[in-house]
Amino acid sequence: MSGLAKVLPLMLLLFIVPIIPIFAQFPPQEQFRTIIIPAAADSFVDPKLPSLNYGASQELKVGLDRAGVAKTAYLRFNVSAFELDSFLGATLNVHLKSKSESVTSVVAVIQVSAGWDELRINSLNAPIVSLNASGSINDTVAFVNRWHSWDISSILSNISDTGAELSFAMRLLNGPGENTFSSKDSKFVPFIEIRTVADVNDLQPPFFGNIRLEPNEPTVEDIIEIFAEVSDGGSGVERVTLNYIRAEETNWVLTDMEGIAAGLYYSALPRQPSNSTFFFFIEARDFAGNSISSAVISFNVTRPAYYRQIQVELNQTRQFYESQLANQTLDFEERLNSTILSFQNEIGLLQNEMDLLARDLEELLFDYEILLLDQTRLGSDSRNLESSYAQVLALYNELKDQYSEIELAYQGQRNIGDGLRASLDEIRKNYSVLSLEYENSLARLDISDQRAGQNYLLAIGASAGFGLLALTAFSLWYFGRRSAHQTG
Repeated sequence: MSGLAKVLPLMLLLFIVPIIPIFAQFPPQEQFRTIIIPAAADSFVDPKLPSLNYGASQELKVGLDRAGVAKTAYLRFNVSAFELDSFLGATLNVHLKSKSESVTSVVAVIQVSAGWDELRINSLNAPIVSLNASGSINDTVAFVNRWHSWDISSILSNISDTGAELSFAMRLLNGPGENTFSSKDSKFVPFIEIRTVADVNDLQPPFFGNIRLEPNEPTVEDIIEIFAEVSDGGSGVERVTLNYIRAEETNWVLTDMEGIAAGLYYSALPRQPSNSTFFFFIEARDFAGNSISSAVISFNVTRPAYYRQIQVELNQTRQFYESQLANQTLDFEERLNSTILSFQNEIGLLQNEMDLLARDLEELLFDYEILLLDQTRLGSDSRNLESSYAQVLALYNELKDQYSEIELAYQGQRNIGDGLRASLDEIRKNYSVLSLEYENSLARLDISDQRAGQNYLLAIGASAGFGLLALTAFSLWYFGRRSAHQTG
C-alpha cells in the first residue's frame, strides 16, 4: 500500500468527525399549529347592584370607581386535550369595546379555582379574587375596538388534567374608570389561543364552513362585514385572507381576516358607493403550508330604503304641482275669457243703444231742417224743436262719452288679460326650470346624507306652494278688482 493510500482514510476521518456535532445542533425545523378555545361561560358582577346577574349580557364590565368599588368580569374555558410535551405557549384574548377614560388602564387576569354558574353569579356569591394571587397576570389596555392579549403560558403549562375547566377573573388595577369588553354573546367571543408543535405529516388543506355577508343586502350606509368558518384537522389554521374587488376595478385587494372565535374569522369593508357590484373569495393556509381558496361570491351595494321613500315623495310632489298648476291655469283662463266675453256683450248692447239714438237724432235733425223752411208756419214751435234737438244732442254726447269710457275700460281689461297670460307663461317657464332642477337634484342626490334629501324635499314643496300661492293671490286681486269695477 502506498503512502497516500495509508494517509487518505485518516484525512477523511479528520474532516468528517467535526461535522457530526454541527448537524446534531440543527435538527429539522419544526412546524407549529394553533388551537382556538372559545369561552364556555362569562359574566361580570357589580357590587353596587349586588343581586343582579349579567350572564346573558353582550358586555363584560371591568371597572373601579373613586371609592375603590370594583366591577369584576369572569370567564371560563373548557381546555381541550393537548400534549404537554408539544405545548409552546398560550394567550387569553378579549376584545375591548369601549373605555370611560382615555388613559391607558392596567387589567389583571387572575386564575380562579372556585366554581361559579354563568346565569347565577352576582356580587353576593362570586368567587373572591385576590390581586396578589400567584396566578395574576397584568397587562395594559389602551385602544378600543382592538383585541388585547394576556400571556397565560405559565398557567397552562402547570395544568395536569388537560380536560379540566379553566376560569379567570379580570380586575382593573388603576382607576377610576371602566373598560367594556365583548362577551361570548357578542360577535367578538373571548378565546384562548394555544400554540403547539404541529404534525409534520399534515398534507390536507383547511376546509370552509359557512361564509356569510352582513347585512345580506348592503347599502351605501352599511359597514360590510364578512364572516367565514375555517377548520383544519392537522397542523391548524395559520392565516385566513379576504380578497375582494369592485367590478369597475382591475386590482384585487387582499386583507387578513381576524380570528374572533373558535374557527370563526372576520373582516369588514368600509362603506361603498351605490349601484356597485363586488366579488370576493377567501383563502386559508395551515401551518404545514397547505392552502385552499373558496368559491368567488358576489354582492351588490344599493341605496337605502329611505332614498326610495324620498323618490316617491318627490314624484308625488311633482305630480301634485303639475296637477295644481294645470287646474289653476285652466280655471284662470276660463274666468278670464268669461270676463272678456261679458265686456264684449256690454259693449255690443251699448253700441246698439247708441245706434238707435243716432237714428233718432238724424230723424229729429231732418224734421228740424224741414221745419226751418217754414218759420212763419212754425212760429214758436221752431224754438221748442231747437230745445228738443239740443236735449237729444246732449244725451247723444253723454252716451258717446260713456261709450268712450267703457271702450277704454275694455282695453284696460284686455291689457290686464295680456299681462295675466304673460304671467302664466312665466309660471310655465319657472315650472320648466324647477322640473329640470328636480331631475338634476334627483340624479345628484347623495344617499349617505339623509338630511340632504329631506331638505330638498322641503325646498321643492315650498317652491311648489309659493308658485300656487302667487298664482292664487294674483287671481284674487284681479277678480276682486273686476267685481269692484262692476259694482261701481
